[in-house]
Amino acid sequence: SAKTTSSDTYETIGKYNWNGSGSTRKFVFPNQLQNVEAIKLDLEVPANGGLIAASEIEFWAKNNNAPLNEALLNVFTDLSCSKLKPEVSTQDMENLPEYFQVMAGKMQDGIYHNEYRIDAYEAYSDPDVFASALNTNTYSILDNPTGIYANEGDKLYVMVGDTYGYDISLMSVSAGSINRSIYSLRPGVNKIEVNRTGLLYVSYIADLTTNPQPVNIHIAEG
Repeated sequence: SAKTTSSDTYETIGKYNWNGSGSTRKFVFPNQLQNVEAIKLDLEVPANGGLIAASEIEFWAKNNNAPLNEALLNVFTDLSCSKLKPEVSTQDMENLPEYFQVMAGKMQDGIYHNEYRIDAYEAYSDPDVFASALNTNTYSILDNPTGIYANEGDKLYVMVGDTYGYDISLMSVSAGSINRSIYSLRPGVNKIEVNRTGLLYVSYIADLTTNPQPVNIHIAEG
């Protein structure tokens, strides 16, 4: 819930159930909040007990970047920039920022190196849910390896297609350990500076009974 400078009461923003998962989660406010004085989290203890903690909370302003998205969709089939439209014009390509002009030109000439960079990533179930239901240990969430290794300080463009409302993120995982950094992704162009050397994985966790669709993701050097 949130309280603004013009009100003495908190108004509910939303209620979320993360099924006891300890991994990073993101929620998007349904409406833009203005003149916010305070945000309040009411954490409900699960029926089976356990500890609850909220830490390292970050707030981000959403940038729809509509002009760039519109220009990209005139050239590419979706915002992942994975494939050119069949009859893209030279003018449409010239309306793109230089970086994407070069990318589109290489795709048109058939010389763009897309191995490991471009893929459609499937959803995986939350391991915490099945661990609780089956009374087993919780296993890893590293289900979507990209095949890409990044060094600390590397700059990446991560282009993402339709996420169908699901939380999607990129993770850099230290070699030989489970330590990782998580970078939240949104549809369109995401600029990321890697802060942990390691392998890159895509985190796409969803309720598989809802038949979530694969998400197109394109990772390129920034």
